[in-house]
Amino acid sequence: MTRSRRVAEYATAPSPVAGAGAAAVLALVCAAAYWNSFRADLLFDNQTIILKDPRLAALSWQGVRDIFTHHYWWPSLESHLYRPVTTLSYWLNYSVFGNGAGPSGYHAVNLLLHWLNAMLAFSLTRAVSGRAWPALIGAAVFACHPLTVESVTNVVGRADLLAAMSILGGVLLYRRVLACSGWRRRAWLAALGAVYLAGVFCKESAIVLPAVMLLHDVAFPVGRGAAWPETVRRTAARAWPAYLAVVPGAAALLLARWILFRDSPLFGQFASDNPIVIASFWTGVMTAVKVMGYYLALVVWPARLSCDYSYNAVTLFGGTLTSGQDPHAWASLAVLLVLAGAAVAAWRLERAVWFLLGLAAASYLPVSNLLLAIGTIMAERLAYLPLAAMAAAAVVALDAAGRRVRAVWAPRAEPGLRAAAAVAAIVVTAALAARTVGRNEDWTSEERLWTSSEAAAPQSIKVHRALAAIAMQSDPSGGRADDAIGIASRGLRVLEQAPLPLPHAPAALYEELGTYHAAKARRLAGGGATGQARAALRDAVRMYERAAEIDRAIARLGAERLVRRGVNPADVPDSGTPSIYRNLGWAYLESGDALRAVETLTHLRRIRPGDAESHYVLGVAQGGASEIERERGHLQAATERLGFSAVSLIEATLLNPGHERAWETLERVYGLLAPGSAAVVRVDGRRALNTDHPLVSGHFREACAHLVRQLDAAGLTEEAERWRQRTSGASGRPPGPFDP
Repeated sequence: MTRSRRVAEYATAPSPVAGAGAAAVLALVCAAAYWNSFRADLLFDNQTIILKDPRLAALSWQGVRDIFTHHYWWPSLESHLYRPVTTLSYWLNYSVFGNGAGPSGYHAVNLLLHWLNAMLAFSLTRAVSGRAWPALIGAAVFACHPLTVESVTNVVGRADLLAAMSILGGVLLYRRVLACSGWRRRAWLAALGAVYLAGVFCKESAIVLPAVMLLHDVAFPVGRGAAWPETVRRTAARAWPAYLAVVPGAAALLLARWILFRDSPLFGQFASDNPIVIASFWTGVMTAVKVMGYYLALVVWPARLSCDYSYNAVTLFGGTLTSGQDPHAWASLAVLLVLAGAAVAAWRLERAVWFLLGLAAASYLPVSNLLLAIGTIMAERLAYLPLAAMAAAAVVALDAAGRRVRAVWAPRAEPGLRAAAAVAAIVVTAALAARTVGRNEDWTSEERLWTSSEAAAPQSIKVHRALAAIAMQSDPSGGRADDAIGIASRGLRVLEQAPLPLPHAPAALYEELGTYHAAKARRLAGGGATGQARAALRDAVRMYERAAEIDRAIARLGAERLVRRGVNPADVPDSGTPSIYRNLGWAYLESGDALRAVETLTHLRRIRPGDAESHYVLGVAQGGASEIERERGHLQAATERLGFSAVSLIEATLLNPGHERAWETLERVYGLLAPGSAAVVRVDGRRALNTDHPLVSGHFREACAHLVRQLDAAGLTEEAERWRQRTSGASGRPPGPFDP
């Protein structure tokens, strides 16, 4: 095929709807739908991924290095997601553009990316169909559809925006590769490889670009019209460099994930987020099919939307015809079969529709839970790119059908039918934009967001957890503790109706209920209702204990995973959720059970040995245990407990010399161990240890050695070595605030 013929085959057909005109129309549509998105705050996952990520606030190469050497949710949560390019874009907003915690700059970037994606969708549809007006209408429907809100207004939906840009832009670049030769072709190949490399590090789902390229080759092969073996040969000969260009991106992603996650303590996904992970094969498949039907229903009628569909908003398929949500699964299967039939028909009648339906399927497949159970069973942001392809396919199919009908039945009525189609497009676009504006308002406050989610997904445990937290936070004094307990208990009832295996149960639900009961207990105790306060504290302890039981089960599975990967069991560090054990330890102390508090907080120190607070709370608990031993007449045991308390408190001050509560408690401990001695002194207005005191000197050496051992045992070898070097001087103590 000559160069001129290749260019003609992959070029966009001339049309008045091109370039600046389409860009202006789509910009107006985006503005009409998203003008109020700038009112939305940084809610939901934004608070963790953006506001609590120290990498974003560091305007330094170290911050950038940390972005590329840690996972997406670091340091708040353990995760198997690695999206450094997306995180880098947040860093640009936060530090380089100076947006900090202000949402406006983030929204501006997201809206710009969404407009660019609408333009790419328009360009691709126009290129494969040769029809400009249907391409523009499809792109406009996509641009203002309410299902896109979770990707646009919700700032961390940017991962989906960037991944979609990689796929849409990648296909358009691929068409350029096929159309060009010489140095231009090499330039387009380099651009294709770079876009794919960036895309897979924005979000893992961008990895499907080669599959979309293959769909394009099947739909629009090089040298169409020749015998199929010759067509395949020509297409392969022309396309293979492009497939080779995307190999480095896929290889880099796999290598990075292996390096970063091979020693991860996470055993897998949690059924509380996605119950398909514990389902049998066919149960999981039919549940995933049902979810596809839910997405399609929201495409057609996006009246009720939710930011969460986790357990148990979408129930597992039960194999029945009429009970629960099973009829939805069968109906979804029927709709998908109809769509498959439409795709078969489109292959013969309108190849562009077949390709666009294939693009929708390919872009949805990585998040469909059919190939691999992912971290969520359903989320509206996952429909972002599939929606663009579905909207384009629907409009192109309607246009093709309309042209055939007009040609056969009403050629003279074409102007009127065109006008009717234009009016219909405007009405649909306006209705969708109005719903999008309303949905944007839901993202202006936590209460609005979760109240709307409760209406759409009333069986989601996470929805009830969020509403309970909002109730509790509305009165810092704890006056709404009963309201929070009542709301969170609705989530607990959902769980009790369909219990999950222990490692998959939501430990956070029990921990939060424990916190609400503890707040209620403190409020009752302050009001003199001692008996009721004790009962509430018992409820708090019961909830915290259940949370700790779940957390230990998760940690066991994580340890077993590492052992299966060849790690020596003795080298597997303890892991867990620190807040659970800290809260449980305090609850034990408040209920007078200091011995169990010591046991719990010792575990906390094992999993967080580098945290001064872990050592402090254990020191307090050891002091409480000493009082119990003294009351029992075990004076020697009481003294030993005080010594353990002093060592833990010294460890806390080593890690944080400004920990005032630790210093104050340490002074009281030494007041009991060595009354009248100057164990803690002041130097230049600061507290310091008097290491000339023989008791203090021994405790200090023990604290230094124990801290190093704990850090080593937790796998924090670099930090352990730093402390080992710092404490290995001739004096046996580090310089600074510890010198009297």
